Amino acid sequence: FSCLGMKGGDAKPELEIKKKVLIVTQWGGSRESYGAVHRFRLEKGVVRLIGVDHSEMDTMTGASTTTSENLLTGTTIVEKMPPQVDENDKPITAKPKKTTTKKKPAPLPAFNAVKEYGE
Repeated sequence: FSCLGMKGGDAKPELEIKKKVLIVTQWGGSRESYGAVHRFRLEKGVVRLIGVDHSEMDTMTGASTTTSENLLTGTTIVEKMPPQVDENDKPITAKPKKTTTKKKPAPLPAFNAVKEYGE
């Protein structure tokens, strides 16, 4: 592994719409990088946050943690990858660990009613 340079480029979030869901992706950092993906859905004039993913990674060692929260189902998945090299840059055989938890979904966070520009 090696440091792959600055993450996030010009720091602008990436926006995408899939199946009527707005997906906002942001990355930052360099060797120690981080990222987040937020998923929003428009329901009856209200924008609701329906899912959040967070990632942290050490691009030098390959160690990472990714947490994915589905706010519709209450399911959280955490994936942890241990370092893949030691302090002398020698490969380590380390396996990832995945944990899934489920809790009763809470009311979805909502934003003010959406209005067309100029209304």
